[in-house]
Amino acid sequence: MMKKTYFIFIFFLLLCNIALKAQQFSQADSVIYYLKQVKGIQSSDSVLLAKIVAAVFKIAPDSLTTDKIDSELKKLIPVIHKQNYLAVKTAVCIVLSFSKDNYRAVNYSRNLIAELKNYSNEFEKNLLLYTLDRSRFQYRNTNRINEGVEYYQRLANYFEQANDSDATSLCYWVLAGCYRTLGLKDKAIYCQMKSTNFLNRNIIVKGNNFLFAKYNSIGMIGFINRKAVLGWMLIDYEEPQKAFPFLYEAKTIFESIKDSVEVRDGPYIYLQIIRAKILTGADSVYYYFDLMKKILDSKNDPDYFSNYYQTRGYYCYLQNRLDSAEYFIRQCAALKDSYKLMINSYVGNLIPGYYLALIKIKQYKYADAIKLLKDESNEILKVNLRKVALKEWILLSTAYKMNGDFENSTATLEHCITLQKQIIDDENKSRSVSFETEQQINLLNAEKQKQQQEISRQKFIRNLITGGLALVFIFSLIILFQRNRISKEKKRSEELLLNILPFQVAEELKQTGHCQAKTFSMVTVMFTDFKDFTSVSEKVSAELLVDEINFCFSAFDHIVQKYKVEKIKTVGDAYICVSGLPVLNYTHALDIVSAAIEIRNFMLTRKKEKEARGEIPFELRIGIHTGPVVAGIVGVKKFQYDIWGDTVNLAARMESSGEAGQVNISGTTYALVKDKFNCTHRGKIVAKHKGELDMYFVEPSNQ
Repeated sequence: MMKKTYFIFIFFLLLCNIALKAQQFSQADSVIYYLKQVKGIQSSDSVLLAKIVAAVFKIAPDSLTTDKIDSELKKLIPVIHKQNYLAVKTAVCIVLSFSKDNYRAVNYSRNLIAELKNYSNEFEKNLLLYTLDRSRFQYRNTNRINEGVEYYQRLANYFEQANDSDATSLCYWVLAGCYRTLGLKDKAIYCQMKSTNFLNRNIIVKGNNFLFAKYNSIGMIGFINRKAVLGWMLIDYEEPQKAFPFLYEAKTIFESIKDSVEVRDGPYIYLQIIRAKILTGADSVYYYFDLMKKILDSKNDPDYFSNYYQTRGYYCYLQNRLDSAEYFIRQCAALKDSYKLMINSYVGNLIPGYYLALIKIKQYKYADAIKLLKDESNEILKVNLRKVALKEWILLSTAYKMNGDFENSTATLEHCITLQKQIIDDENKSRSVSFETEQQINLLNAEKQKQQQEISRQKFIRNLITGGLALVFIFSLIILFQRNRISKEKKRSEELLLNILPFQVAEELKQTGHCQAKTFSMVTVMFTDFKDFTSVSEKVSAELLVDEINFCFSAFDHIVQKYKVEKIKTVGDAYICVSGLPVLNYTHALDIVSAAIEIRNFMLTRKKEKEARGEIPFELRIGIHTGPVVAGIVGVKKFQYDIWGDTVNLAARMESSGEAGQVNISGTTYALVKDKFNCTHRGKIVAKHKGELDMYFVEPSNQ
């Protein structure tokens, strides 16, 4: 009886296999039927071609069907129009991007890109851009992401040499997504800025063929996308305040053209503004939820809807509306499962398990939270989202601990430490100059090249002088003029360098061609930041805002120069400086506190002046901390002397934990200045990610 059952089962499997193959051949045959209709037509029939591509998109993403179509295409090469041939190949390539046979998909796309690199018209160029865009998922969401980074970097170099700014921009855009996935912040932002730089934002390119009716990665619409994604990156890297300028710029352009051009990124922009407002505690969140929902109701896009529900649920969670939060998150999970959406979606990271776990922990259901996090974190690492995995593991460790499972809590925390170290090591290996630094270097190289040209010209003039004594006097005057001009340009170049770098660093750079990063064991760092900058900036014009910031920062520059404090940089409305480097001294804490008090007093006076005129004033928070830093010009965002290390982070925490009109210092700084200034102990204050820290308000001594 068992034998008979076994044979029946095998026979059933054979029938299923035959039926499946028949269905696959049927799908392929429908494509081949249309292909034979364009045989011998030496022009591109867009209507018929649209039917072929539509039929291709319906086939199963496996080698059986795609091989059959590919085989038929090769037979038709002599008698099929080139554009028809390449369009069908592109459609097959996109279908294969969903295949489980990753190696075949990658090889197919690489061969197609090699063909399309030599495009001869706009149609073929669009096919190239489409293939470059869609092929990124074959690398980004698999264990071949590093291979993809190398491949797209080679393509970016090739297209840059070929002066193809559109393809270059798209390659850097793909690289930015790969680096963001890997958690490499500096490289992701650098590539996104490079991508934006290659765009021509003054053009609007509308879809001009069936493949690109809803697709556009270049021109003004591409620019909107790049700015919105920059905002997304800054939000993911816990700098939501810095994301607003990019997001509002994208929003302004989108809203100015949305009625005349289809822009897919509209709801994406609103989603990122919502996320930034949630994280900064800003208002009008529901206003942007409504704007986003209004657009989504006219679209059938499960990726956008799932991210909308996920973000809405998280906002409800923060408001302690747990039932509503769970409802929205489960809506997200249902869409994700139903449509088999990628975790690393083009709209955002879909991690409903994480948000459900947050809710379960608040409900004291720790076992449920552990199961959700374990199931989801296993999927997350498969698509290389290392920063997201860290977040999941940290929460998982907390859930274990609350559930009394200290062994698993510790083990999970050790996984976090190992992964964090790997990310830091990768960041150090991939560290390069930032986009802004690269731009400054290019300017300096252009200046140097100009000087070399002048020197070569001078040599040519001197050679002419030797040819005729009669012209010696005239040529001598010319040489004198040229030398004077070169001397002035050299002086101007050196002044430019000294405006960017401290004297000692500039000298090292000129002598050796590079500047070695150095560790300073004890310096004092100051952060300043305008209170409620975003809300105030929305009430004044851009011109008045820039004038006021320039007026204040110019005054800060004079004050820190007076106390021999080194200005590092300004970031938006933040002003950062340090005392005790590049030349060591033992009065760094006293110097910078004196400068801080004078800056505070200047801002109080400025506030009274502004209020007397009926204008909105800025109020300033100042934070100071003392400790070790690393300083140099390698791997920073500006072509200038920069510092990094935990001391910098703690100084920023002193500022954000301070109060307007006060100078807030850490316990370390207090120990160095307590005998010279009046210090008021505030107690232990909770600082973000740093726990409780001793903080003091400082005032001038009455002596």
